[in-house]
Amino acid sequence: MSAQLSFWSLASAEDRGVAPAVEVSTFDAYDLDLARLEAWLAEVPHAAAFEARTSEAVLALPLPNGRVERFRVVNSPIMAPELAARFPDIQVFAGQGVDTPEATVRFDLTPQGFHAMVMGVGETVFIDPHTPGDREHVIVYTRAKFYASTSKRAEGCMALELPQLSKKVKPTVSQAHPAGKEVQTMGLKPISAANRVDNGAQLRTYRLALACTGEYASFHGGNVGSVLAAMNTSMVRVNGIFER
Repeated sequence: MSAQLSFWSLASAEDRGVAPAVEVSTFDAYDLDLARLEAWLAEVPHAAAFEARTSEAVLALPLPNGRVERFRVVNSPIMAPELAARFPDIQVFAGQGVDTPEATVRFDLTPQGFHAMVMGVGETVFIDPHTPGDREHVIVYTRAKFYASTSKRAEGCMALELPQLSKKVKPTVSQAHPAGKEVQTMGLKPISAANRVDNGAQLRTYRLALACTGEYASFHGGNVGSVLAAMNTSMVRVNGIFER
């Protein structure tokens, strides 16, 4: 059960007539044959029966600069069974690399579109809908290109109560807080590969309850299904980091 790039066809970003919702200046645009992909994914084995590395379902995904990576994939839902039964159009999958064995992918297909996160291919790659809810047009881009062009910034940790901070953490920047208070941004150095703590080989499953603000709900469509789909996409990527 193999799938090459038959689901994807390279497109021209200029033909879309609108900038992608994700704020990234360098990306590849693809058209997605949604009907064929959905039919193919319906036959993918479940993670309860097969590990991704032993699955015979092989999916090829486009990467930046015309690269292609193949993955053995399984259906790997993350929602509680009773919740998944209420929203069967939210589907989640996990994959292990064929061409690059250490590569992993987590992706979902929801009413909001196709979302994927690929790791272990030299850089983290994302595939997202061109615009929210667009299920037939996607963009492919790297994490590095996103942070090189986005106006969003992750400046570090902010603390309002400096006396409670560890003495090992030194404040580096003072800036205004929306509440009118001055906060300190912590400039923590990246953890080196040698000092990273291994999560271990035991898979731990937790039940998670998520809530959101009215602004979050409005941004993601304003209804339960669309908001749940957005939360699902975020948690698929979080799990992808912990399970890689």
